[in-house]
Amino acid sequence: AARQMGGLKDVSYRPNAAHVPVYEQLFAEYRTLYAYFGRGENDVMKRLRALRREVLLAQGKADEAPSDSAALPDTIEQSALDH
Repeated sequence: AARQMGGLKDVSYRPNAAHVPVYEQLFAEYRTLYAYFGRGENDVMKRLRALRREVLLAQGKADEAPSDSAALPDTIEQSALDH
């Protein structure tokens, strides 16, 4: 099953040069959202993570709950590397 579902494909994706202005706008919006939700201007993501952990622990699913040491990435680049 893993062989059928996974694997590498010989496909590459290249940005469309005509769309660069839109890519730049989207990236600027992403950075704004990342700063707002993940870098301290707003701690909503940390509160949501804590709530998720509480619920999973209450349901006896401790193995699915993120550890308290699971920190948000320090940079956008780190976030991309982690996913």
